[in-house]
Amino acid sequence: MFNVLLTTDNGATDHYLFNRCHQIAWALGGSELGKENIFTGTLSCNLTMRLFEESIWDFLDTAKDDHVLYRVTPVFKGDELIPRGVLLEAYAVETKGLFIDFCQYVFNAQPGFEIDYTTGDVSLSLG
Repeated sequence: MFNVLLTTDNGATDHYLFNRCHQIAWALGGSELGKENIFTGTLSCNLTMRLFEESIWDFLDTAKDDHVLYRVTPVFKGDELIPRGVLLEAYAVETKGLFIDFCQYVFNAQPGFEIDYTTGDVSLSLG
């Protein structure tokens, strides 16, 4: 497996295709160093997960007496080393899901690239 440096719209080359993604963000109680909380994810997957995490952070910042059940499940096919995506589930307990209630699948893919999830090899997408 190797990593690809991505060029952003403004020409910067400071983002990599593969990221060290946390299943549960540190700010939501996940382990920063625990290897059981880390998976290889694409930049797109990582940024999309962050949007959902931020919705939980914002909610908990305003609803200090509420709790959120949050689960992240990486989805593998067969003996693949890299997950094809992650299933994000969240539910605000005391408000009975009024403000936080989602079950969202996030693809572990990157536009313009094809990923071999067994080896981590990448190639440019021709389609």
